Amino acid sequence: MRHFERFSIFAIPAMAVLIRLAFGLSRLQDIPTDPDHYIPLANSLISGKGFVFDGRPTAYRPPLYPVVISPLVAIFGHGRDFHTALVVFQALIGGATTWLAMRAASRAGVLLLETNSDRPIWTSIWWFTGVLTAFDPVLVSQAPLVMTETLAAFLLTGAIHAIMHNRFRCAGLWFGASALCRPSLLACMMLTVLARLIPTHSAPLKRRLADSARLAISCGILLLPWGLRNMARFGEPVLTTTHGGYTLALANNPVYYEDVVFGPPGAVWTGPRQQAWMDSIGTDTVGLPEPEADRRMKAKAYAFIRSHPVEFLIASIHRQLRFWAVAPSAQVFGGRVRSTCTIWTVPFWIFALFALTFRKTWNWPTLAILAVIASLAMVHLVYWTDIRMRAPIVPTLAILAGIGAESAVRRIKR
Repeated sequence: MRHFERFSIFAIPAMAVLIRLAFGLSRLQDIPTDPDHYIPLANSLISGKGFVFDGRPTAYRPPLYPVVISPLVAIFGHGRDFHTALVVFQALIGGATTWLAMRAASRAGVLLLETNSDRPIWTSIWWFTGVLTAFDPVLVSQAPLVMTETLAAFLLTGAIHAIMHNRFRCAGLWFGASALCRPSLLACMMLTVLARLIPTHSAPLKRRLADSARLAISCGILLLPWGLRNMARFGEPVLTTTHGGYTLALANNPVYYEDVVFGPPGAVWTGPRQQAWMDSIGTDTVGLPEPEADRRMKAKAYAFIRSHPVEFLIASIHRQLRFWAVAPSAQVFGGRVRSTCTIWTVPFWIFALFALTFRKTWNWPTLAILAVIASLAMVHLVYWTDIRMRAPIVPTLAILAGIGAESAVRRIKR
């Protein structure tokens, strides 16, 4: 490597860590907000009770994040010291994510430029990917939060990195871990498995089938213990969570459609009408086992969708607009924050879209990048969505934007 390359592969991840530390440490709380109750779940694990909430076994939340933060909870409790340790931990994860994204982008550069060397090469793919991952506002804003986005982005980027290096068993394990962190990412593995079967280059069908099988089987092996645990607790092999029905109903009910989809531009669902809906859901499912409550919520959402097909189509478009928004809602954030996000995101999206005009982007393994991005976007055609939901695929999008930047540079030089 040239000296500049060697410097950048460490300097850019280091900057990712520093900006997350600066942002996160400026927002420390004496008792950090924990809307999804990951800290109580971590406490339950520490006390030896297992994955239990309010005295009852649960699969409502995915297990990996509480497992990961449980050492921090055990050492620092759940106050300001814990919050400080969490910010440091998630800042380091952000740096590792940036490093993985840059290495995956470097490998993509080797493949796209059709060089004969396996060693990383310096192109705009490498630099652009690192900067976008390090400084993206959506990723940076997650540093102080007790939420799964930071860890999920790291795990999904690890899967892409493994795929770029033809390590399908390893990629399956990364995908499995990401699904145990954030269940919607299981769709990323499934579409990637299908994408590998597409005959986009010279690999024979037997090879493509074997690669897909390695990916799916290794992912399934990692999910199996959690499914067996849920079989023992609930009598059903829940592979992810019992939260899906609620999330589906949250984005497909008459109150949400009236308040948000057909409400004022940029509306955010909150307040007494949302609380009243949530109270009614609790009444409908009280006393039911979690899997049964999950099925009831799904059935209720599906019934509403079937009876309102036109409204559902409009709502799906609305959810995609929220998923790909260049700035957060004006009802939550001020003009300065929204302007900064817009100035950052618009060029990001332009370069990512430009990559789609590069023919080689549609070949394997860069086709896996498109599969991961498309699968999560498709999930959020139906499920609850906001700008935060795209956080896990931001590093993958950064690799795609890096490809677009490299393609643009090469066309300019012609």
